[in-house]
Amino acid sequence: MEVRNHDWMDTETLRPLYGLEVFIPGTGWCFVARGGEPLLFDTEAERTAERKRMEAAPYPKNPSAHIRGVA
Repeated sequence: MEVRNHDWMDTETLRPLYGLEVFIPGTGWCFVARGGEPLLFDTEAERTAERKRMEAAPYPKNPSAHIRGVA
């Protein structure tokens, strides 16, 4: 699975947040969410650990449904 970093900023506190995007063939780059909430981390180290976990996972047959959490 292709995964890339995407940085965010909390607009209330102006602190950085660290997220991920995945590439879904036929759709393009999509932000990663879990349970309907954006998957954001407070540190780059936390994001890196999750990215490594995601990159090591087997690629799902229907990545679009898998990423949305319906498969």
